[in-house]
Amino acid sequence: KNHRKYDIKFIQPPPELALKSVQVYASWNKNSRNISTINEMVSMLQTLSSFRR
Repeated sequence: KNHRKYDIKFIQPPPELALKSVQVYASWNKNSRNISTINEMVSMLQTLSSFRR
């Protein structure tokens, strides 16, 4: 990959921006019309979580 064409800079976030991990527990109705959307969202969150470790 050629990264030379991008001027990427990492900046320090301001001290007012404090982030912390929060564990979230959820459940849903398996017969929900939205089960495919829910499963997709859960999969995305699990993927994001694994990258943060």
